[in-house]
Amino acid sequence: MNYDIETHASFGQGSHVTVRLALGLLHHIQRVLKALDDRRQVRQLYAMNDHELKDIGISRADVDREAMKPIRLWH
Repeated sequence: MNYDIETHASFGQGSHVTVRLALGLLHHIQRVLKALDDRRQVRQLYAMNDHELKDIGISRADVDREAMKPIRLWH
């Protein structure tokens, strides 16, 4: 039996590959979910009027700049 430090669990021979693949997939899913959340926040900002944006300290140009940023899923 091998002890996998990354998951703090004991697995049989060869299981560490499966665990690492699962952790890698989970990491990528988290990045996609973060990107989707970022886009949702930009849409919410676009729905605000200029006065509401000013109240939270940002301008319409700030929102436009954020919206123009590419979706970055990978480093």
